[in-house]
Amino acid sequence: MQRQKTRQTMPKVLSASIRLVQKMNRMNKNGEYPIYLVISFNGKVERATGISCHQKHWDRKREVIKSSCPNAAALNKQLSDIKQRCIDRKIGFELSGRPYNASQLLQNSSIGTTVRTNGFKAIADAVMADRRLKRKTCCKYRYAINKLSEFLGREDFIVDELTEPIMKDFCKWLAVNDSTKRDICSCIASVWNYAISRRLVSPEGYPFRTFKFAKIYRTGERVYYLDRVHIKLLYDEFLSMVADDEASLDKRSSKPFSLLWFLLCYKLNGSAPIEITMLRPENCRTVFIGNEEYYAIDFYRQKTHSQVKVRLRVDEFSRIAVGRYLQRESTTGYLYPIIRNPDKDPIRQSSKLSETAIKNVREVCEYINEHWLPNRAGTPFINVQEVVMYTARHSFANHYINTPGATIGTLASLLSRSPSTIGTYVHQLANDKEIADAVELLPI
Repeated sequence: MQRQKTRQTMPKVLSASIRLVQKMNRMNKNGEYPIYLVISFNGKVERATGISCHQKHWDRKREVIKSSCPNAAALNKQLSDIKQRCIDRKIGFELSGRPYNASQLLQNSSIGTTVRTNGFKAIADAVMADRRLKRKTCCKYRYAINKLSEFLGREDFIVDELTEPIMKDFCKWLAVNDSTKRDICSCIASVWNYAISRRLVSPEGYPFRTFKFAKIYRTGERVYYLDRVHIKLLYDEFLSMVADDEASLDKRSSKPFSLLWFLLCYKLNGSAPIEITMLRPENCRTVFIGNEEYYAIDFYRQKTHSQVKVRLRVDEFSRIAVGRYLQRESTTGYLYPIIRNPDKDPIRQSSKLSETAIKNVREVCEYINEHWLPNRAGTPFINVQEVVMYTARHSFANHYINTPGATIGTLASLLSRSPSTIGTYVHQLANDKEIADAVELLPI
């Protein structure tokens, strides 16, 4: 009687507990045990995730599949998404003060798309839907589908067809650079892993077991950089544009502002475009180093979250590129007029505008080509099609490392990278003068 009274006076649970649990009493035909999403909230409600694994591969404490299991990374990503959707729904109810039950949390918490075919396109669509991929990533999947259809000569191909020999022939057939080949293979591997996790295909047919495309096509990074004279010509062209129309710098899609953005990527220690985008007025101040006045610009690199310190001498360029924007009132909170709506994703806005900036910078490069004679081989002065926003970063790195007294460690510090990974930005010397100048620095 006392025990019953105690149960009746126990307080109700105020927040749901959400866990991933392997059901050991429901072994399937493959000897694996299914993984369930379990919600404890004034009782217990559970739902199958559609994913299973052997008992030895399940980490009960961390609620993940161990790395010793094939396709562990892909399966854990799916489990994490399932659980996170449920957690997000719970937080939404609790922040708004609305009552909820376990059934409401479980709504759409399992795999959203049911696929009963091994057709490649159908599974690729399921991958894009279930993982809520961004538009740019979805474009890569659709590009891979189109190229496969073109190679096979039909649209109704299945995942099982893409064997290792077929994939090797497909990669040889592709008339694209190594970076694009790597992206296409990555999309195909993702579809294969998704199909394997849904028991739609046999894991024995996975084409990338010995065909390590990521190692074969690892030279996909851009190796093009501008010479010092190219950067100087762009710099002079920028000052000439601003002298004629300085007001155009307030127009985010104008040619002068695009050129300024590119030159800032070079001048601010080879910063990435998004880092220029995210600069705020409070990131900048004026300091004196000796008798010289500098703009001190301190921020964190988006990719590595490591601090970047820039000391930019106050001169004609920096007064326009930094001082001018510090004097104007910002309506968005950012230093430069790249972000139009601060409530929306700044990375997507920056990426979209950088496409316009690249076109504008390339037009300036074409103008320079028209006014500068090509070399004896007849090639353009600047390879316009190779110029992208990141060319500024590669140019800064290559120019710095070829200056007297430069070291890999200092360059790594300027770029906010590890010295062991700095080789991405250091390229071979391109012309006779650079090679001769470098040899002159030797002691004998």
